[in-house]
Amino acid sequence: MKQKMINLDDETYAMAGQMSNFSGWVRRMLKLRANGTDAVQLYRDKTAWAAAVNSEEDEEVRARIYARVQENKQQKRLGEFE
Repeated sequence: MKQKMINLDDETYAMAGQMSNFSGWVRRMLKLRANGTDAVQLYRDKTAWAAAVNSEEDEEVRARIYARVQENKQQKRLGEFE
């Protein structure tokens, strides 16, 4: 791997120090950006989706959604998704 130095202020330095793989996170953010994905919008969409699921009052429905999400997390290739 090649190294690149970045400058952090005290606050962001402390935040980076709490991450187990800061370099990996930076690489993922750069790849998202390169692919035209807005990481902030992606986070907002995910947060909104989670809030919608959590607002579902039927525990059985929430359990089915959770199970499906866990199943999808195990899939590695696009072809494995139904």
